Amino acid sequence: MAPGIVVYSSDHDPYERPIPAALVSLVIEVVSPSTKRKDRRTQPALYADAGIRH
Repeated sequence: MAPGIVVYSSDHDPYERPIPAALVSLVIEVVSPSTKRKDRRTQPALYADAGIRH
């Protein structure tokens, strides 16, 4: 998963990847014409499966 913007807990080192889903509060997906289907359907389902609510 590679969202456009991620808001996560300050308890996580900003240079460490990946960011654990449990620490993520919000993801923002930037929709582009070439990846619109993935951005609107696939990615949100993956975030939901990981327990990211917003």
